[in-house]
Amino acid sequence: MKILIIDDDKFIRKTISTILQKEGYTVIEAKDGAEGLKLAKEVLPNLILCDIVMPGMDGFEVKKRISEIEELKGVPFIFLTSKSDLESRVEGFELGVDDYITKPFHPIEFLARIKAALKRAEAYMEISKIDPLTKILNRRGIFEFLDEALENARESGQKLSVAMADIDKFKSLNDTYGHLAGDAALTHLAGILKSNLPQGCKVGRYGGEEFLMVFPNYEKLKAFDVLEHIRRTVEDTPLNWGNTLIKFTISIGVAEFPNDAIERDELIAKADEALYEAKRTGRNKVVVYGGNKND
Repeated sequence: MKILIIDDDKFIRKTISTILQKEGYTVIEAKDGAEGLKLAKEVLPNLILCDIVMPGMDGFEVKKRISEIEELKGVPFIFLTSKSDLESRVEGFELGVDDYITKPFHPIEFLARIKAALKRAEAYMEISKIDPLTKILNRRGIFEFLDEALENARESGQKLSVAMADIDKFKSLNDTYGHLAGDAALTHLAGILKSNLPQGCKVGRYGGEEFLMVFPNYEKLKAFDVLEHIRRTVEDTPLNWGNTLIKFTISIGVAEFPNDAIERDELIAKADEALYEAKRTGRNKVVVYGGNKND
């Protein structure tokens, strides 16, 4: 469990870190709001503890901005502050904070509040990791799986591949058959992707008509064979929409850890570049970053 502390007081950060680390939590520290926002996006913590009074960006502003980040929705946010006035408490809860702890605090009560917030969030997160339309992992869910897979790959020295898939001419499909048909096409594709992935591999909806697939222990050329099978299956399996069979195709780009990139976002960007190349060169194909088998 990762907990992000945002506080300009080094002593307070150290004190909280010591308490939390003794309980087995991984602690990330930020000395101000700007650094806290940056780290929150990078590490996707399980809980955020934030002071209110800080130089530059105060805690209220940090909470507002955190709430706008899709990947951080549902992450417990607790104010830990010396401001005990009613107005500050009310403003905090109106912004959606999960708890409000005033300094000084008792370590036992502090830990009880942290554990309660994490327990509530765990139940919510299990639901919030699923895309409501396609019923596969959403962006947060697939990112969490990818982060864990990358950590395992680094420790074991194994390779890992990620692939980005996108429905070709999706706007045209929507314009021709309507948005309900477009939603049905996304669900149809999600089912094909999920059912054709090897055991241990996962797919999530990255956003819009884009899907992200993760292949632990797969070199990209090995992943290419699976992806090419998926591409052909999509092409040969039209969507049954009422009395109409809607045919569509997908383009896919795939990249590999660690040869193409070592960080999550860079790895996805490389797969996205390969996807763009597939689109640019005619669509309905799988492109491997750095060259395909026959290149």
